[in-house]
Order: sequence, then C-alpha cells, then structure tokens
Amino acid sequence: MKGKKGKQSNVTQNSPNMRGRKKGRRGIAGRDRGDSGSSLTIESSNIQAISDSGFSRELLTNVASNPPSVGSSSHVFHTRSSGSVTSNPTPYTGQFGGAHHFVINHPTMMDGDNTNERQSIKLLLEHTIVGAEFDSSDHRPSCHPETRLDITSNIRSWMHNLAHKYRILWLNGPAGVGKSAILQTIAETEADSPTSILGATLFFSRPNNRDDPKCIFTTIAYRLAVRYAPYRQYIVRLLTLDPTLVEKSMREQFKAFIVLPFVKEKVMAGLHDTVLILLDGLDECKGEEAQREIILLIGEFTLQYPTSPLVWLIASRPESHIQVAFSLPMVQSSYEEIQVLVDSDQGRRDVEIYLRASFSDIRERYPQSIPSALRQWPSELDFSIIATRSSGLFIFPSTIIRFIGDKDYADPISRLKTVLEVIASTISATGGNNPFAMLDALYTRILSDISQGVLPTTLSLLLTSAIGLDLRSFAEICNMLGFTQGCAYGALRRLRSVLNVPEPQNAFEEDLKAFHASFYDYLVSPSRSGALCVIAPEIIQHHIFRWIRILLESHNVGQSLAASVLELDTEDTCRNVRR
Repeated sequence: MKGKKGKQSNVTQNSPNMRGRKKGRRGIAGRDRGDSGSSLTIESSNIQAISDSGFSRELLTNVASNPPSVGSSSHVFHTRSSGSVTSNPTPYTGQFGGAHHFVINHPTMMDGDNTNERQSIKLLLEHTIVGAEFDSSDHRPSCHPETRLDITSNIRSWMHNLAHKYRILWLNGPAGVGKSAILQTIAETEADSPTSILGATLFFSRPNNRDDPKCIFTTIAYRLAVRYAPYRQYIVRLLTLDPTLVEKSMREQFKAFIVLPFVKEKVMAGLHDTVLILLDGLDECKGEEAQREIILLIGEFTLQYPTSPLVWLIASRPESHIQVAFSLPMVQSSYEEIQVLVDSDQGRRDVEIYLRASFSDIRERYPQSIPSALRQWPSELDFSIIATRSSGLFIFPSTIIRFIGDKDYADPISRLKTVLEVIASTISATGGNNPFAMLDALYTRILSDISQGVLPTTLSLLLTSAIGLDLRSFAEICNMLGFTQGCAYGALRRLRSVLNVPEPQNAFEEDLKAFHASFYDYLVSPSRSGALCVIAPEIIQHHIFRWIRILLESHNVGQSLAASVLELDTEDTCRNVRR
C-alpha cells in the first residue's frame, strides 16, 4: 500500500470479473417497461418478431407476459392464451375486525402508507443503475479463500482506520488481474460483519450497459437510503421539495446527495464514524470526462471535509486520463494507492493455489472421464506450463478452467490437451510469454470449433451483446435477429467457457453475459480476432436489415416502401458503421 508517491503492492486475484445486467432495463428510446410510448417511439419491448423462419408476430410485450413453455423447439418465443384471474377479497381482520356501532372521539388521521417516502424512493430507484450492487442476482466471482490475503488485509486495515490520513483508496491494475473479484470479496465480507461500515457499492460494466454517469450518485443515494433510516428521511424531504434533482448534473447531485446530508445535515451523527462507498471499474463508466469529474468531485470533497464519515474505495485500470486526474493538486493529497501487478511473485503463488483447487474440483465432477489409474491429473509438467504462462494474470487460468471443465463436453483430458497446444503454438508464433496473446489465441480456438455453417449466426448474436445494444433480454435479441430457439442455442453451445447463456426459462429476463470484458474487446478488434471479428460488413448488414424491417413494420409502412429501403447500398452502410 502506498500514499501518493506510488509504492507498489504485488497482489493479484484468482478469478475473472463477470458482469451482467438484470431485467427491467430501459428500452431503445430510454423508456421503462410500463411507459406508454407515442406512435413515433420504438420501444425495445415493441420489437416484432418478423422472421421468415416462423417467429411469432406478436409484440414482445405480449409474449413476455406469457412466456413459452421450456423446451419449445419451433420458436424461441410464442404467445399462450392467458386465462382469467378471479380475485376474492379478503375480509378485514385487523384490530377492529367485526366491530360495529362504535364512536371515535377527536380522531387524528395518519397516512400509514408513507406516500411521500414511497414516491421518493421509487423516483430514486427509477434513476439507478440496475444490477450494479454487489449482491445483485448478476453473480460476480470473489477471491479464492487462500489467495490475495495481503491485499485484502491492507484494504481492510485502511477501511477501519479511524484516523484516515487518506480517505480515498485507489486500487488499480491492467485488465484481467482481478480487481473486481477483490472488491467483490471486500464487499461480501464487510456486509457479513456485525460492525459493517459498507454503505453503497457500484460495479460498472461497459458491455452490460451499467455505465451511465448520470445515474452514479442517484444509485449511491438509493443504496444509502435503503441502509440508513436518517439518510432515507433526508432523501424523502429533499425529493419531496425538488423531484427534478434526479435529472440534474453530477455536480448538483453530488452536492445534494453527498455534501449536504453528510456535512451540513450530519445525518450519520451518533450512528457511524465511517461509511464505505465502493466503486469498481471506474474506467468502464461512459466517457473519460465523466470519469475525470467523478474523481475530482470525490477528491475535492475529501480534502474540503476531512471529518466526514465517508471513505471511498475505487478500482480501475490505470488509464492515462485517470492517472492525470489523481495527480491533480486537489486530489493527489487525498488518496493512497494499491497496484495489482502482472507477473508478481504473490500473483504467481495465488494462481497456483487457484489452479490446484480448480483442477481438483474438475476431477471430482468428472470421475468417469478421468481413469482412476491416472493418479495425478494433470501431470506436474502440464500444470507447471499453465501456471507459468499465466504470469499472474487470472483471466487466463480462469478461462482455461472453464474451457477444460465445460459440461457440454465433459472430456477434461482432451480439453487440457487443446489448451497445451494453444500455449505451445502461441509461444512459437510470438516468441515470448505474453498471457494476453495466449488469451486471444484461446478465444480464437474456442470460436474456431464452431462449424462454418453456424458461425455467422454465432457472430450475429455476439455482435448484439458486444456493442451493448440496449435490449432487455436474450429473447429480444433472438426475435430481433429472427433466430429460432434451436438455432440460437445451437450457435452458442460451444461458448460456455467465455459466455453465460441464459437458460430457456430465463430468456425473457436475462441477456448474454461475457465472463470478462476482454472477450468483447477481442470480438470488436479486427487486429485481434481477424476473420472472427463481429463488426465484419456481412454481420452488420444482417443487423441493419433486421432493424430496417422492424422500424418499418412498427410504423405500418407499406411494403413498397419497405422494398425500396431494403434495396439501399448496404455495403456503404456497413462501412460507415465500422467507422
């Protein structure tokens, strides 16, 4: 751990960051599921299934309210007739149940529903980043119990130090070293502590659209309001007087939701000396200027009000603009820093611990696939090759473990052989020990196992997920592209080691989620993925065709107009999209 001078702490993590998003996201036009749109607004929930392959032509709004039976083979989504529901009123059985012929003198009427509180909290909730809390249903991996003990110990020591010379801790390191797993572990253990100081957590995710800077401080305010009654009472008064605060600038929201309650109003006086706010993946918040402003707001606040109860734990990649922001005079004396380095001694030891535990788990899960006569698997040589080439970068061994332990193959011996071949060929081609190059090679090998006839469908599905198109679910992605259930699931069957694919019964509430953002970075980079790049013209062309048809049919435009539009020079359009 270090102060502003930059002393290093060689610590890493054992598992990749997996980020997802929950149902209830905003549609293409930025409206909620329950909003009533005008005839000129295309909601993502109003996308029609217009495929020639037999998709239901019902609106997805109707389909979502009547999800299909699991295992439907002809369509991804179809409509079931809804039955009527009869509601039988329940007789009142409260304190005066059955009473009659009585008189109440001088009554005082109370609003037992706390209307203002409910409305204020609901307003705040509507402007939060859904799925960004550490305990959301979008599972994020935490550290293996025996790894990164030094870094977690240093962080906890800083968190619970009442003196707090520095009220900001910046945890930084390159992609894949496990910053998110470290913060997930900190959040989980602190939440379970009887003396917990955990106030609010926010895990940004660019691929999963958890990156809106306009919702950062409203999200933090919502979590604090849920946790602390005095803060909740303050928020109710504030939003009752001025509901437009949720739409104002970050600086105004920071003043209203952070400065005033914790400095002027002192809402935590007598309750907590320290309240921790945890922000993970700041570099994935939308816009470099927004990232810079967040750092400046927090830095200025901690210097100006050093006795406030708030402390801030921030994790990000050490991007140049973020480093510059932390080096500014109004920030540099307010924080200390922990660097999570690649290829550190501690990182290598942690990788070995993780790999041995993971291989042991695979062997227990697939006893029929690994002969009992094979007393040691993998061999010490094979284990050493993987551990050494990981160079302390946890995204590489964690991807390997998912690849080898893929339940759709249930053949860990041959899958391990494939991994060793990828490592050997990458070393031969690059002449070095670059775990990022090996990770790309592994991604390429995984995608190359998909047959050429299926691959275009796979890349079309991945494009929608990789560019963060704001559709609510895997169901909408498939309907938009015109893919049947069998077609879609068949196209993604071999990607379980890099992609979390919703089960059919959850297709209306969940979307595709990469286990790590590096997979999406690979997919959209022609220099890394080559012919497998998802922004190839022919892939984008298919998406453009689908969107044009959806827009036209949603507005009931005549077929002649649709035909004329579809004759546009799509090659030029694709080139423009790539730019």
